[in-house]
Amino acid sequence: MPNWAAVSGTRRSSYVPMGLRSAASHCWGGRGLTQLAWREDAGITGPQDLKGKSIGVLSFQDTTYYNLLGVLASAGLTKNDVDIQAVGPGGIIQLTIAGNLDAMSGVPEWIAAIEAAGRQCLSRHGAGHHRF
Repeated sequence: MPNWAAVSGTRRSSYVPMGLRSAASHCWGGRGLTQLAWREDAGITGPQDLKGKSIGVLSFQDTTYYNLLGVLASAGLTKNDVDIQAVGPGGIIQLTIAGNLDAMSGVPEWIAAIEAAGRQCLSRHGAGHHRF
């Protein structure tokens, strides 16, 4: 295994805890790769409304999980206040469309796939909320 890694943006957090030194780090597009989004019909207006909600992440070792933890902390919540489900990319899309997940932490392409199926999502970028 190499003792260094060239990583981009939010992926750095996945390698540093493993003891790998980062040779380069980039944030493409000025924002993090992962975003928090929720179904428009979930009764969520912002991160403070996530308490008691089901939220999908890729895995418990991935940036999507750590991004969610940061957003929860910014709203005064912890992982114990929500139902976090590690369901993989297909699971996030399918379960959000079906209404089994209220929110997801993931990449914009997953939000687009959910919306292509007819479900409107709201997303949080930094301090603002934007409709897709």
